[in-house]
Amino acid sequence: MKSKSVMLLSFLIVLLFGSQIVSANQTLTHYDIDTGFRPNINGFSFENYGNYGCSDSYCNQTFSIENLTSVEMRRMFGDQVCRKLNIDGSCELLKVAESWMDEVNESMENGHCEGMAVLSSLFYAGMKNPITFGDSSVHDLNLKGNKALQNEIAYWYATQWYMDDHLIEEDPNSQLQRLIDAYQSNPNILIPIGIYKRDFSDGHAITAYAIEEKDDGIYWIMVYDNNYPDEERYIIIDTEQNSWQYSGATMSDLAEDLYDGEGNTNPFQLAPIDSRLGQFECDFCPAISASSWGGGADAESTQESPTAMPVRPSPWDQTESEPTKPVSPWGRPTATPQKSPWQDDSAWEVGAPDLWGNPEIDFNKIGVNSAINIYIETEDGLKSGYDWEDEKNYDQIPNVEIKRSMQRSTAKLPTDLVYYLWMNSPEKEEWTTFDVDITSPGTILYLTDVLESYEYPNFVYTPPTYDEENDVRYESFEVVASPAYLPGVEFVISDEFGEYRFAFQTEFNGSQEIENNIDFLIYHDYDSGQLGIEIYAADDAETEMFKDTSFLISGEFFIYDENGEKQISTNPDNPIELDVNGAFYINYLDWQDSGILTIEQDADGDFELETSITLG
Repeated sequence: MKSKSVMLLSFLIVLLFGSQIVSANQTLTHYDIDTGFRPNINGFSFENYGNYGCSDSYCNQTFSIENLTSVEMRRMFGDQVCRKLNIDGSCELLKVAESWMDEVNESMENGHCEGMAVLSSLFYAGMKNPITFGDSSVHDLNLKGNKALQNEIAYWYATQWYMDDHLIEEDPNSQLQRLIDAYQSNPNILIPIGIYKRDFSDGHAITAYAIEEKDDGIYWIMVYDNNYPDEERYIIIDTEQNSWQYSGATMSDLAEDLYDGEGNTNPFQLAPIDSRLGQFECDFCPAISASSWGGGADAESTQESPTAMPVRPSPWDQTESEPTKPVSPWGRPTATPQKSPWQDDSAWEVGAPDLWGNPEIDFNKIGVNSAINIYIETEDGLKSGYDWEDEKNYDQIPNVEIKRSMQRSTAKLPTDLVYYLWMNSPEKEEWTTFDVDITSPGTILYLTDVLESYEYPNFVYTPPTYDEENDVRYESFEVVASPAYLPGVEFVISDEFGEYRFAFQTEFNGSQEIENNIDFLIYHDYDSGQLGIEIYAADDAETEMFKDTSFLISGEFFIYDENGEKQISTNPDNPIELDVNGAFYINYLDWQDSGILTIEQDADGDFELETSITLG
């Protein structure tokens, strides 16, 4: 057994020297397990980069970077992302596709490490030829002025959005054995590795290419780190402790920091490249291809603006007098976990088969931009995901599947039931906020500043429901929020009737001492083209707490057709103002037909639409 003093000395050496680099006199011509890859020959000569590249070593001069374009989007998803094809291979993207692309491109501001790790592996495997990008040697490829290479790196970066089913997260000893087996059988196929800090604050992608056995159960996994061109660096695996550690940075201009883990706590990921080949399922593309769309909205598909508020969806009841529900998910006590068990060895309960790819079922896919735990319950008390209270993983809800990784968490929900979602970080409980995207065929809903929750569900999905009283069929997305953290909303729609984008920001106008939660409900009647926002006290009994407050909502509205883009917005000096229980609605199909956008309001929260604002 390795003594604590030796372990401490090893740790101090790492911190003193700031990184794990093989110096010139340590460099081996051959490692115990060796693919033959070497960073100074087979890696890129330029460093990982963000929105711009550096023309010199001090980055005194920079150049712009081009990431994903419509060409890469067609390659990734096929022609279904396009509204109109161009002869040069590009196309006019649907707005849902353009919105998705813009979000991914924006994320590359923090680096392109994933794309560089994957593409260098593909070059080494012979699946890609560097001559296509300007030189026979990968190491001699230039990034500056090389849009083809910039686009290619961005493409492989974006494939991580669809790696949920393929990432391998196991304890260090198991990962080490996987690499040994893989490189002994096929040394040409390198495996990128994803590493994260224990607090999930930063992550990085590097490429494993060799393994060297040292003394006392220590192994080095030799890695190409694209933040440090030409350097031979390594991850330390202590097989006796079943632990790993690596010193590096997420970007080349940042200070180095320690990445480490042991057992199933903060494992490093293996991300095989073969799972990235071919096209991907487009979860946001319209069900009806744009090639078969007509020339605009069908007049019969529109309905008149409502004269009364739709009945409020009631997916969960705040009272304790409801005896028929087997669970009361809104009354859950705050958890105080003592460990990080979401990746432990406890067996998953036997549940429904994996039907992610079932074409007969409509799904919404929920994505979170960090390693957030997603736990789901139904009205019947079925569970899926990690329940931090009883420290168990569940898989009871038919056709629901949850994926959590260090980088991004997702859940795929059939549009058939009311689902209550808790999104949180049981390992830390720091009450952080995060961004959420919800994709379904033809739509993307973006939510910003969603606050993690333990006591109550912070997101409730209600599937398309028929309201007989108002003769409408709607679905709703409900965010339970604090007045200090009201979600930003962006909703993008592409279908055979038209393309639209709506963006809303809400500000609480009231005492900062009020911390009672509110229900922020996004209402969508797809058939009539009606979109609305409703605001309630999360607990009906607390409505009086908000009697002297209001909610100020500013909005931007976009419509797209063959004539281009039309944009209108609310008056910045006179935003939409709603009291508690208030609501407003717009009909985007009417806007498309008439050129006038009317905002119908229940400003005072009396459940009657009494005012309207006309824009356009």
